[in-house]
Amino acid sequence: MGERPDVLRGYTIKINTGYGHLYCTINETDDGKPCELFAVVGKSGQSTHAKAEALGRLISLLFKNNVPILNIHKQLDGIVGANPTITKSYGSVRSLPDAIAKCIAKYMKIKNIELPEIEEKVTENKSVPEVLPVSDGDTKLGNGFEGKRCPECGSHNLKHEGGCVGCLDCNWEKCG
Repeated sequence: MGERPDVLRGYTIKINTGYGHLYCTINETDDGKPCELFAVVGKSGQSTHAKAEALGRLISLLFKNNVPILNIHKQLDGIVGANPTITKSYGSVRSLPDAIAKCIAKYMKIKNIELPEIEEKVTENKSVPEVLPVSDGDTKLGNGFEGKRCPECGSHNLKHEGGCVGCLDCNWEKCG
């Protein structure tokens, strides 16, 4: 593509995730090839926003290096994260990468790019993990967080300190 033109046309696709609405914009060159992807999660925390931005930058780099969009879709599709959700339009959205894969699939459908049917296989390793929300109230069982996962990284290593719940593995904090 060379130098980026001042104006590109593209498609913005909205999808609900366990972190809020993801707005995924895929811009394309004048000849209709995808050349950049922007991913923004509305009302998300700094860490989630950073991850979405990083994914967008890396996918844009792949587009600029002529990696086929189908290959990018295959790598992201089905990745499981800590906050899966179910949507009416897209079914199970397992993570931010999975949501971006679903947006890429929607873009491919709009552009009439064939997407092979992907067999849904649920195995012990690919099933959606049970994610329990962090409790707002105090409980009397140990530290109160047994069996609960961090909404950011899925770890069970939560702590309650100074009126705030946090994760010792990724430094996520509920109050921050």
